[in-house]
Amino acid sequence: MQKPRTLREQYDAIHAVNVGGDPAEKDRCDRLMEIPYRRRPFGDYVRDNDSKKFCEAYAFANLAVATDMDAEIIEIENCVEPEPDLDVTLTGGRKIYVEVSQVTGRASARAWSAMEAINTELRRRYDSDSTYAAALQGWRMHFLFSKFPTRRETHAIPDEIMAVFYATDFATVTQNTPLGPDPAVAPILNRLRAKYEVSVGRYTAIVVNIDAHGFDPNESADDFDERLRDKMTKTYTPGRSIWLALTLDDRMQAAALSMNAIRARLPANIGQFDRLLFGSLDDAEMIVKP
Repeated sequence: MQKPRTLREQYDAIHAVNVGGDPAEKDRCDRLMEIPYRRRPFGDYVRDNDSKKFCEAYAFANLAVATDMDAEIIEIENCVEPEPDLDVTLTGGRKIYVEVSQVTGRASARAWSAMEAINTELRRRYDSDSTYAAALQGWRMHFLFSKFPTRRETHAIPDEIMAVFYATDFATVTQNTPLGPDPAVAPILNRLRAKYEVSVGRYTAIVVNIDAHGFDPNESADDFDERLRDKMTKTYTPGRSIWLALTLDDRMQAAALSMNAIRARLPANIGQFDRLLFGSLDDAEMIVKP
């Protein structure tokens, strides 16, 4: 069984084969890996550590890097309800609470959930099956779906993707060209009008996604407004500064379009929160209460 890779090992592997990529992106990733969470840097955690508490802390860390305040973070800890999600220690011994929530366009939520379930299962198989991991080494297969799978289809799709993988002759396959799976090998993928591309020289993985045609940035902005209104109605223990972190980590979103839609209607009031952070690792903004 292959040992699960840490977050730092994942990022290092990606950047090792992405020579000539965006150096600013690598810098952000390197800084993210060094932020301390429960007395260990994020880079020391394995990638399947996807508990709610871990994801909340990791989401805030992404926004901290994107807003250039990560150097201020000494430690991130989780809180217990009814306190906010995170207890964060900043330089100089300052203590803040951080409430975290995810912004998702409603129409894309079901598709994102299905894609994440499939990708999680594919990662699990890569980490647990050394024979499969060795056969995939150096190759990338990207599956793109034109239709949303049902729940039952979502559970069956990883097996069909593996069947397509093992039926592919990598010595002769046409790279970087959309290919249709054999209906006899993958009937569900065929019904969903899925296409896949094979490439070499990128990081090793099999990943799936939905065609972006179903995305509406205004849905993300609507959800942002709703999340903010909901959090502003909550009551927290007084006496400590509270920040709100709204993260755009739905892969169905075109982040730049979502950020533009949100920026076009930023609120004048952020309630009891001293700071509002929103965005992703690539683009985020911080609003400070006057």
